[in-house]
Amino acid sequence: MKYKLSIIIMFFAIFISGCNADQEVTSDGLLTVSKITAAFSERGIMLEKSEQPVPDILTLNGIKPKLFKMTNINNNDTLVYVFDSYSERKEAVDEYKKRMEEFGKQFAKEAAIPYKYEAKNAIIFVVYSIEDIVSSDHQIKNIGDIVFEKLNDGKYITFRGEGTDWEATIEFKYYENKYTHENGRIGYDQFHWKQPILKYKKSNIEDVGKVSYEFTNGSCESSSSGDSLDQDGYIYDVYGGSGIGADENSVCTMTIRWNDKEETFELKAEQHGK
Repeated sequence: MKYKLSIIIMFFAIFISGCNADQEVTSDGLLTVSKITAAFSERGIMLEKSEQPVPDILTLNGIKPKLFKMTNINNNDTLVYVFDSYSERKEAVDEYKKRMEEFGKQFAKEAAIPYKYEAKNAIIFVVYSIEDIVSSDHQIKNIGDIVFEKLNDGKYITFRGEGTDWEATIEFKYYENKYTHENGRIGYDQFHWKQPILKYKKSNIEDVGKVSYEFTNGSCESSSSGDSLDQDGYIYDVYGGSGIGADENSVCTMTIRWNDKEETFELKAEQHGK
């Protein structure tokens, strides 16, 4: 299955808020190191505290990370940063972006790459050896799911619908975590991913050629062109963006074009939850 976004991009969180000049005073469910290690443990990934010293160069926004080893999975180094607020995490991410090359040199000598995950007031880096990256795709996704579901309180909505020639499913994954500033202003940490899955219903798959489509649900829209069906008549794509993307009351409109033909139909929410 080929996706338009890599898993790394999929799990790169965007911080949505207003001005950060005033201080946060309350946040929903701030994370601690113990909450993070417990979430991993629930999914069978054991994080054991390492006594190995952490280089000062890995400090972000004044916080030096706690270093763990994934003792039951390749002994991967795992860096856990916990900040006092969402805003401080955002500032740390901005700092990391400026220092990515410098940061990466710490792992280059070991032929390793740090993969970044963001959750509320925390940043987690899991360090993979280059040799293990291809074979670790399932592990990377599993960790991404832990961060999304357990640490970011992620939710799911599935939309389905069909026309004469096509059927479609759009799977939304999103989180929306709230915090309050000292002036009473509400801020949100939000992100969503959407995975359209299109299925050609007829048997002449080889005659379909290139496919383009677009869909909208009122709050956001996406489109694609030049897609080809796989051998089973499916198209899989993935998109990410700010905001929650949809809710269970949304109605998506899908338009598909192929071989000078066009079909439009509605998709409605069939299931949702955590």
